[in-house]
Amino acid sequence: MHLLHSVVSKGANLQTHTPVTNISNDPLPDGRWLVTTERGSLKAKKVILATNGYTAGVAPQFKDHIVPVRGICGRIHVPSTQGSKTKQAPYLPNTYGIRYGPGLYDYLIPRNDGSIIVGGAKQTWWHEKEHWYNVTDDSTLVEPAIKEFDNLMQKRFIGWEDSGAEVDRIWTGSKLPPLLDPVYAMLKLHIADYPHMLVVMGYTNDSMPYIGHIPGKPGQMVIAGFNGHGMPLILLAAKAVAEMLQEGKAFEETGVPSLFKVTQERLDNTHNIILDPTPLTNGKETGNL
Repeated sequence: MHLLHSVVSKGANLQTHTPVTNISNDPLPDGRWLVTTERGSLKAKKVILATNGYTAGVAPQFKDHIVPVRGICGRIHVPSTQGSKTKQAPYLPNTYGIRYGPGLYDYLIPRNDGSIIVGGAKQTWWHEKEHWYNVTDDSTLVEPAIKEFDNLMQKRFIGWEDSGAEVDRIWTGSKLPPLLDPVYAMLKLHIADYPHMLVVMGYTNDSMPYIGHIPGKPGQMVIAGFNGHGMPLILLAAKAVAEMLQEGKAFEETGVPSLFKVTQERLDNTHNIILDPTPLTNGKETGNL
């Protein structure tokens, strides 16, 4: 919000709740791109697609290259009082990854209040594509994963067996699905506490983000496809895009890893590592990851 306030105070025109529905396939005679929104059209010399999992909706060349993938998260906490006793969450000093198989893992992030943010539970639903692959509907939960969060800390960590840790909330998208009210009651979740959070990620067919100029589209740039790892990557990636846009720097001058660069070779690659984790080298399989 501080950054938004700063750029708006310097004259930027910020339009919220204004989805872009189309970008012209070819530039106009003056070299600008026609950008169509639900509130009208505008012409722009420079267009940055910071649209992550939704990129292919306005840039069809990224179809099957940046795919919306739905995930699920939960918050587990230890109630401060249990009966007549005061309880404190067992000490958990690190972040953790619990691995069940190739690409199947939970991540755990301890919070200062003793609660644990848990994401994943993929082993319960990843084999059913309809729950996650190319899914932009963030209004429902990934139902097969819900029960996996119950007693998760007690089952996975020594010292938590008698902690009383329980699920506080679970989220997949922005709305509480009414049909799951009985499940929420069973897990002692409170509708009023349901967080309005978005868990639709942008996965890429080669597991690397797409950052930089879009081939064949002069003036168009993209910063998208972070495969669920946006927070450690986006800030410096955005800095690099700004340098390319404002200072005319080449991608190679920004310090961004070369594997992240948008190239025609990457866009021509049809191997989809999201669905088939077998890596390819010169068109030949090299074994499972």
